Amino acid sequence: MWLVLKNVRKTDARTWHYRRRLPRDVAPPLGRGEFKRLLGSTEREALRNYPKVNGEFERLVAETRRRSGGADLSSVTPMELHRLAELRAQELE
Repeated sequence: MWLVLKNVRKTDARTWHYRRRLPRDVAPPLGRGEFKRLLGSTEREALRNYPKVNGEFERLVAETRRRSGGADLSSVTPMELHRLAELRAQELE
């Protein structure tokens, strides 16, 4: 049985990477078109790191949209708002 994770690929170097295109409204302010992160060298590491890296992508997109004024906060869950507030507090420290 194989586990399939979205946006995850095993490279020729046998490492696992998360790779995802940035939305069109987010790419220009960030100056890049995709988000890439190393998940690990084993499948177990990749599975453990996937939620953290996927969350990092979602926060990056949400924060960029918020800063550029394109965010629709009515669709953001209370938990996401809380996480964004925590990130912002860490930035201000």
